[in-house]
Amino acid sequence: MSAYINAVKYCSYKLMNCTNFEAYIKTFPKKYEDMCTKGTSEKDMMAYSSMYGKTKLVIAILEQSLVPTHIV
Repeated sequence: MSAYINAVKYCSYKLMNCTNFEAYIKTFPKKYEDMCTKGTSEKDMMAYSSMYGKTKLVIAILEQSLVPTHIV
């Protein structure tokens, strides 16, 4: 259930025109904080956010949310 809620949050941020990275940071602030503490490069963090944006659940939610906009 938490995976679904996180995916919905991420998709909501994406629909508000946030980048993958911005949406990832807002959805997972603790993970972002941990990565900063560990010294993870911004390039790697952006790769993680991009990979999350390509997960099956996120893609399915985005597809469903874009249908009404496409019809209009």
